[in-house]
Amino acid sequence: MRTGLNYGIVEPIGVRMFQVMAGGPVSNRLMQVVALIALVGPQPAWAGRSARPSVAVTSAPPVAVAQAEPTLPSLLSPLEAQLVRPDLMGVDLALDLTTMSRHQITFDLIFDRTPFDAVTLPIQKSLFEVFAADPRWRVTEEDGAMIAYLRVADGAGWSVPRSGYHRSADGATWRVDVRAGAWDPTSRWLTSPYVKHLPPGIGKARMTSWVMADPAMRGLHASAMSIESPGVAVDLFEAGGAVDRPHTSAGLVQAQQTIMTVVGAAAYFAREGGAAARVPAAEPAAPGVVLVTAPSAGTLDLRARVNPGVPGWTWVRLVSDRGPWNDAAVGAGTRERVGFSSDPTRGFYMQSAFPAPQGPGFTGTAEVWFKPDDGGPARKLSSTVVTVPAR
Repeated sequence: MRTGLNYGIVEPIGVRMFQVMAGGPVSNRLMQVVALIALVGPQPAWAGRSARPSVAVTSAPPVAVAQAEPTLPSLLSPLEAQLVRPDLMGVDLALDLTTMSRHQITFDLIFDRTPFDAVTLPIQKSLFEVFAADPRWRVTEEDGAMIAYLRVADGAGWSVPRSGYHRSADGATWRVDVRAGAWDPTSRWLTSPYVKHLPPGIGKARMTSWVMADPAMRGLHASAMSIESPGVAVDLFEAGGAVDRPHTSAGLVQAQQTIMTVVGAAAYFAREGGAAARVPAAEPAAPGVVLVTAPSAGTLDLRARVNPGVPGWTWVRLVSDRGPWNDAAVGAGTRERVGFSSDPTRGFYMQSAFPAPQGPGFTGTAEVWFKPDDGGPARKLSSTVVTVPAR
């Protein structure tokens, strides 16, 4: 296997209802008093008794409304617009301020695509169970496809933003994902003229960069590619300097290594599933409580280790003393597939960083919920008292 880059320059009071019973005339003054009592306070002692005039007052008993059990949340968050997601558009040519001439930057990508092309549909299933169990990957869905985003170590575990795009200390924005299935026809990964699509069998490509128009990345040189194979695809994006593509290269190697491991022992992983995933040696193995942080303004990061026992979807609910807190945004932001095992002492990493409403901190409960693939009801895996920090 070899991976290399060569480069060159070429996102009513109602008023309570009164029924006047059969009887003599009722003075306007009396009706005003009765109406006033009904509006401002509890019923008098004679309310409902037979009298002339007789007024029958009825009120429905209080009804306790049971809180509905949660269902699998939508992937679409009401705060979707706050995500860091390049639009994969820009301009073709960069302006050289020294010569005042316009030019393009191209990058030659050379890699061994043999493991990608070897992924069949049965291997694809095993592969995504391994991704779900490996803390270095986060499995969710995007634009109609099952997708695994590459995480990075951050000193407290492993993390990736909700949309998969990392921002590195070197100023670059980048993303590496492994995808099962085709994009929706409206996905920018399909409609953008700047994304290069590499068909099966081709292990060398020339990526031509474009200059980002996105305000958050304006002026950066971006390149994007989808390496397509029958059973799996790898999507690469990097916006950075005009010299090389270090994150693209390193991420592609990570994807290759995981896929090669599963392809090379397909029968073993088909039998053992994600429980056989090779995780980092120092990774904690037991189930753990939910940890909540606010890494930046308007953002929450939730982490835990759980074991649902069977395949399916997990997500988190934050419940304050007033009930579920921003359920749609939290549910969409935390929906993820994690590993599973028949051994209850095994714990599998889950992590989500997602946009949340800004505001003060509060104490509540973090509930981890799970919906199995077999169609069974959603069930609560854990409940942890947490302090949600100010955002």
